[in-house]
Amino acid sequence: METSHKNNLLAVLTLTVVAALHGAVLSQYLPLRARFDDEMLFNRMFFGVLIFAVTQVVFLPVWGAFSDRLGRRRMIDYTLVASAAASLLSFAPLLHLQLPQRFIAPLCSGIATAGLVLAVSYSLIPNEQRASTRLLGSILCGFFGGAGSMLLLRFFCSSISPENTSMFSSGILIFVSAWAIVWVHMHLPDVLRTSHAFTGINALQGLWHGFGESNRAARAVWWKMFLGTMGVAGGSFVSTLPLLGRVVSIKQGSYRPVWALVIVVLTAALVSVAVSKWPPAARIARLLAPASAGVAAVAALLAGLVGSPAPAYLASSLAGSAMGLALVVVLRHFYTAANPESAGAELGAVFSIWFAGFFTGLLPALYFFRDINQLTFGLSFCAAIVSFQLCRRAGLPSA
Repeated sequence: METSHKNNLLAVLTLTVVAALHGAVLSQYLPLRARFDDEMLFNRMFFGVLIFAVTQVVFLPVWGAFSDRLGRRRMIDYTLVASAAASLLSFAPLLHLQLPQRFIAPLCSGIATAGLVLAVSYSLIPNEQRASTRLLGSILCGFFGGAGSMLLLRFFCSSISPENTSMFSSGILIFVSAWAIVWVHMHLPDVLRTSHAFTGINALQGLWHGFGESNRAARAVWWKMFLGTMGVAGGSFVSTLPLLGRVVSIKQGSYRPVWALVIVVLTAALVSVAVSKWPPAARIARLLAPASAGVAAVAALLAGLVGSPAPAYLASSLAGSAMGLALVVVLRHFYTAANPESAGAELGAVFSIWFAGFFTGLLPALYFFRDINQLTFGLSFCAAIVSFQLCRRAGLPSA
């Protein structure tokens, strides 16, 4: 019994690390110091994030669908190897290779990384008792924790050149990916493919069927809309952080956007793992969805009125709490209703909806409203209010 418990803990740790790698790659493309004064550098940063976002949204359901057809652990291996290979592109300058890094690196990283959806779908093993939704909280905690760790690493390496920072962070990703591959084979049992549909010459057809399959969950369309608008609220809030110290009069102490962004993701990590332990049937758990929308609205209002660093950081913690709450309640809703035979495709589709909403809030606000910060706070607030109304139309989740 003790050995089995230890193996379970190691399996959870392995899946958490796989998800953390996805978060770390994502945070490599979040702007810490957006160069608003240099149009060329800003455009390079913006289109790099855009390329990564588009490939993530497109390929998350695809990786999930392949995990249904080729096997969960097998696809985790493939994505870990692909992520390590994509990270090697950062070392091109050492080999005197002239590559369009601003285009190739985010494209390859966006295509390769799918650790979050694969880690969650792996836990839905057919013909076995479903893992507790606590595992979902651990995986989300790993995702946000990996994002926060990479942000801190980038911040502490900011004194060196961007190329050296990229090589250093990519080297760490390669090392952790290699370590994760070993642990996957040591602590995760092999899971054969769960679906025999679309195999052979038809293997590339219907790779986005998860959007339709996931509609088996109660009022799925409303919950997908809620998740997307909560992503917009979170993304538009994050887009204001690099600007907050410049356009808002902060008179007491210093304000660092990177600390605010780290607070957002680490708060989301803590909330994810804490809330996932509550029984889904408990009344307080059934109120998490409207609470997340309300907290997001308060965060946007508070950030728009800051006059010192403390309220700015408090608003960031509220925004992170709203992000974690929304993801836990909606993903648990789809997680418990997912068909194990198509779980990868379903959860990949659901995750891609949140990513699409997040980047839809982040990128347009960052590009069009970079000189009018209050409009971005207004967008975040309005998205939160719309999310609240969608939550009411969807009804409280029963699982």
